[in-house]
Amino acid sequence: MVRGGDVPDSMSPFRCETVLNVLGKKWMIPVLAELRAEPRRRKYLFRRLRVSSSRLDPTIQELMKWGLIERTWIPNGRTDGPGLAITDLGRSLLELVAALAEWQQAHQPELVANEADWSAAPPLDITWPPGVRTRRRVRRPDGGTASPLNGLRSRRSIAG
Repeated sequence: MVRGGDVPDSMSPFRCETVLNVLGKKWMIPVLAELRAEPRRRKYLFRRLRVSSSRLDPTIQELMKWGLIERTWIPNGRTDGPGLAITDLGRSLLELVAALAEWQQAHQPELVANEADWSAAPPLDITWPPGVRTRRRVRRPDGGTASPLNGLRSRRSIAG
């Protein structure tokens, strides 16, 4: 329910799970990029991207499902045949990918420095102010007790 100027969750400007799901798959962007100049055949994509058909075929199906590419006929004299072409929707998505690439290039030194700082930092440790009891027991609804820090671990212990 929307009240007083609130934006419904489905229309929030930060809701982009669908596009992130599409872009997050390994071969989606390379296939779209290969098709941006002109329609291509599946065999061309297979050879150009050096990807197995077990990876390429599901990628093509997924891109077609979202309407980012479509089947087309490639007239080529003696070798007319079916091919794949990028749609206007796919082109508009590639424009967004290009904008993301520009942002990354503009901020690459800062991103690399931040990652290096993070990797060099000691594990996260929670330090409590003096006088705070960290082993206080909390009564659970089932009658048992638990420490409020159960399950809280440092960054490195989570990764390791």
